[in-house]
Amino acid sequence: MKLERFARRPVVALNPGDTLNHAMQQMWRMSIQHLPVVRHGRPVGMVSERDLLYHVCGDSYAVHELSHK
Repeated sequence: MKLERFARRPVVALNPGDTLNHAMQQMWRMSIQHLPVVRHGRPVGMVSERDLLYHVCGDSYAVHELSHK
């Protein structure tokens, strides 16, 4: 079975200059937890919902995650 069967279209990506708010809105709108970051049409990284939550909530999020594993 090929991945093209499962790949979402259209492809949603972020730019390095996008805000955290924009990234979260895209994730919520598309019901996804990871987005590629693209510069000039080339991938430069990935960002996850967890990355964004950790940045916003800091250590309190990390402690919450560890206590619920």
